[in-house]
Order: sequence, then C-alpha cells, then structure tokens
Amino acid sequence: MAGTAQSQGLQWLTQQTVPENNAWPHKLALERRALLLTLLAAACTPAAQAEAADGALVEYVNVKEGYRLLRPTAWEQTSKAGADVLFLGDGTEVGITVSPIRIKSLEQFGTPQFVGDKLLGAERAKESTKSVELLGASERRGAHQVLIYDLDYFVSTTRGEKRVLSTVAVDRNRLYIVNASIKCRRSAAGTCTGEDGGPALARARAVAQSFDTVAA
Repeated sequence: MAGTAQSQGLQWLTQQTVPENNAWPHKLALERRALLLTLLAAACTPAAQAEAADGALVEYVNVKEGYRLLRPTAWEQTSKAGADVLFLGDGTEVGITVSPIRIKSLEQFGTPQFVGDKLLGAERAKESTKSVELLGASERRGAHQVLIYDLDYFVSTTRGEKRVLSTVAVDRNRLYIVNASIKCRRSAAGTCTGEDGGPALARARAVAQSFDTVAA
C-alpha cells in the first residue's frame, strides 16, 4: 500500500533550520541530517460521533501529541513504522506523522504553492514516478489560529496511479503531516477520483481537512 503519513516528499520540511538572526532567505537552506522520529505510545481517546454527508465520522483525538481529526467509523485503525497512527478503508490510506522541528510556523517555510512545488520536486526525483501534477494548494487557520496548508496532487508511478491529499501544520515546534493516499485510475477526462468514482476521494478530503491542532 502507499506510503505512510511521513511522505518522503515532505521529509525535507523536517530538515530546515532558521538562521539565528531570523532572516529567512529566498531559497531555503537544506540541512543534511537524519531526523529520528520518536514513536510515542499516544494517549488517544475517541470522542463523540459526528455526521457528514457521506456517512458517520468519529473524532480521533491525540491529546499527548496535540491534534485531532475526523475519520469514518468503518475504517480500520492500525499502525506502521514512521506514523503516529494509520487509518485504512475504501482503497485509501491516511497516516499522521508528528515530528520535532526547530521552526515555529509554516510562514517560515513559504507559501502553500512553494511547499507544493517542493513536494512535487521530491516526487519527481523518485525512480518509480512517471508523472506528477499539483491540483491544489490552499491555506486555512485552525481553531487556535494555527496556519495549515492543504495540498492536492496526482502521481502516476510504475506501480499505478494515486491521488494524494497532504495537510501540513506546525505548532509548538512540532511538524504535523496528514497524508491521504487514494488508489485511482485517471479517466479520459483527466480526472482521478478513486476506484469508486468519487466518494472515497470525498471521504479522504473530509478527513484531511478536518485536521487541527488542540490546545496544550
């Protein structure tokens, strides 16, 4: 199945440092260092259920790591190396990664388009990638005014095609990445909405865009 929340294409985000004078250059300086992801036994508690247009969603809250999101009740909750948690269902894999980071906000990385371009560049560098296309890059503010980026792109690889929704946030020196990967086949019209024609993509989008950080 497709990769975990810590998409290889987004690992460059964990490798950034901020100059001591806080002046962020036009071109980000990449620091070649390995980031050890600490796999914590998260204290996670499900909360009250909510209803969405496409079915029942339940809130998943990780108080220890400081985030929440909604996910379909029918999806399987599991684990995988490198991910804080992984949800599987409808030909979709949604993983969440939490990594320590030295910067304090996404503004220090750049715009959603800049981050999306960096992500696509990393995807293109993979030997298995045939083509990649950025379909959307937007920003929003969470309940506590934390800046969040939502990225949407299509990837064609030697192993098949997929639609990827990546949600990225930085809060309290933690980098949060929600990576939703949906198996799909591009139609003659150029769309790639999932094996079921669209509902799986809609559910994955509802999950990714429900992500938010929670107060300490």
